[in-house]
Amino acid sequence: MGSDIDFYYNNTGGVDALLDRESRSMAVLSRQKKIPGIVASVCVGLAFSSPASLAEFDRGQALYENHCMECHESWAHTRDGRHVTSLNVLRKRVMAWSIHTGLGWGDEEVDDITDYLNRQFYQLTR
Repeated sequence: MGSDIDFYYNNTGGVDALLDRESRSMAVLSRQKKIPGIVASVCVGLAFSSPASLAEFDRGQALYENHCMECHESWAHTRDGRHVTSLNVLRKRVMAWSIHTGLGWGDEEVDDITDYLNRQFYQLTR
């Protein structure tokens, strides 16, 4: 009968055939010991970077820039005689354009865009 090394070499044909069972086990254990440190590093990195990233991302702005700005640039919101006089009217207009363009936004998307437009252009009170 052959040794574990011979069996491993004959069945894999690779460089790993040079490692006996104990060496392979030690290599696996060494990698396993590093995993908690790597996971901890990733978690700490996410914990410190996520709030800043989330604070910088404005979903309403992103939706508006990707779907509305093609036709509605800032002049549409700042011109004299604009029709938006309240948040309710602004929200209704955002919802109407969602339907008109076939986007089918739900309440969350409409609210996000309404909030963005109000902060950016209208400054309407509730």
